[in-house]
Amino acid sequence: MGHIEQRSHYLRDAVAELRAAFALDERGGGRLLLLYSLALASSFGLSFWLDGTELLEAVLLTLLYCLMAFSLLCPLVRFVSRHGGPWKDGVFDKRLFLTVFGAIFLVYFFQFLINFPGCCTPDSSDSIKTALGLMELSNWTPIFYTLFVAPFVLLGQAIGDLTWGIALYSFVQMTLFALVLAYAVAWLARRGASRILVVFAILFFVLDPVAARYSITMWKDIPFSLCMFLYLLCLTDIVLAKGRIDAKTTIKLVLLSLGVGLFRNNGLYIVLLTLIVLTLVYRKVSLTRLLPVALGVPMMVVVVTGPIYAAAGVAPSPFRESIAIPLQQVGAVIYHNGDMTEEQRDFLSGFMSTENVKNDYTPTSSDGLKFGGHFNDEWMEENKVVFMKTWFDLGLQNPLLYFKAWLSSTEGYWNIDTSGWAVASSGYFGEPGMSVLYEVTGMESLNRDGNEDFQELRFTHFPTYALYNIAMSVWMLFGCALLALRHRRTLIVPLVPLLAMWLTMMVAAPEYCQYRYMFALHLAIPFMVALAFAACDPQSDEDASSSEWNRSGGLPCAR
Repeated sequence: MGHIEQRSHYLRDAVAELRAAFALDERGGGRLLLLYSLALASSFGLSFWLDGTELLEAVLLTLLYCLMAFSLLCPLVRFVSRHGGPWKDGVFDKRLFLTVFGAIFLVYFFQFLINFPGCCTPDSSDSIKTALGLMELSNWTPIFYTLFVAPFVLLGQAIGDLTWGIALYSFVQMTLFALVLAYAVAWLARRGASRILVVFAILFFVLDPVAARYSITMWKDIPFSLCMFLYLLCLTDIVLAKGRIDAKTTIKLVLLSLGVGLFRNNGLYIVLLTLIVLTLVYRKVSLTRLLPVALGVPMMVVVVTGPIYAAAGVAPSPFRESIAIPLQQVGAVIYHNGDMTEEQRDFLSGFMSTENVKNDYTPTSSDGLKFGGHFNDEWMEENKVVFMKTWFDLGLQNPLLYFKAWLSSTEGYWNIDTSGWAVASSGYFGEPGMSVLYEVTGMESLNRDGNEDFQELRFTHFPTYALYNIAMSVWMLFGCALLALRHRRTLIVPLVPLLAMWLTMMVAAPEYCQYRYMFALHLAIPFMVALAFAACDPQSDEDASSSEWNRSGGLPCAR
């Protein structure tokens, strides 16, 4: 009987929540949850439609998924709301920091030995060749990152074996990686996160096979992601201090902003949007300190990547790298024989002929067009403005093709039912799949192809699939943002860099599902979970304007 009564109680709550979703009083903030559920369900509906499902059927499936999502999210939101607790300013636990660092370091060091001297891709090779002077200086792979790699490569060259230079780089990056994650755990404990959340963060970082592999991978995305993670924590410190920042925090904010802005080419836009929001939120508190940062840091990034790099002979990133989506949309029009005038066709043939486009175009990546062997970079650089005008005109003539091309090019960043590769190849000695530890110990369990193991881990088990799915983390980000906007509006500030990073992918993603591009979001999962609980703190002491906003409606925080 008890189970029956419990189920009846749950059903009554679900019905009441559903009714409240359409109400207009304050408790009717469930409307926002319903809209969130509809948006989540629409991501599935769009993918079905993109794959050829009839529009009406896709709409009906969307509504069904919406009701399912809403019924599942209601108890989850209620649980988070009832267990919300305040973040505070406690004491930094050095013992916890060192213990967690040791645990992470040992696990990652084991991965380092298995994958000695590290994990590399063609991008890694470009950084190495540039450091050795075998390739021209170019900001295509951010030169700031190449400068980070160069000392280790040159050391390897000096001792006559690049392997040891790359191994030292992997070891140093792995150590920094472990230090950042240990700091994040100690930061959560200092801020009063519950023990359960702290333990979750420890287990998440220690047992995460992707993080372990990324810690020894030579990619610009790794130091960028570490800077992003520290950036979120710094911004949260500013929020908890109600915008009152001292000189030390200002210096930290500037350095992290520069790191984010220089380690990756989309970093400038992330920093610019973040600092604008931060300044607007705390304009009445710290305008004289924040405004110079908001104006100065983006300007410094522009000057460094512009005049300073030019004076040093560094070629800028090619124009094609910033127009991945427009290039895909134009390619889709040509490939599908869309509406195009002869004048437009003649103009576009300057960078690639129609026949070549039909051979090189793929709906999920612009790399087929850019690196298919027929792309004319010089033509594109000389005709930027005319190309963008032609792109705009073609969009007016082919809106549906453009929309579908955009969906296909970005699907991995919004559709949960999408996956792609994530880890780079290991730097094995000898035959593929033979690790250093296997050579030393002869243990068969170590003679495995880590890439194959990872694919099996990622694609066949739901918990790991959920953790290593870009879109799953994106929808978690949206949910945390809604909780912050509803209950503690200022907590949206630490999420702005992640939201801005996602937006840059939606407007310029070179591939539909590149996990490393959004790795910072994966690292931030424990932080986002803790922020969701903190956002629902019933004792929140938000400012008056936030309280007035809260009374206007939104997602309810059930007490």
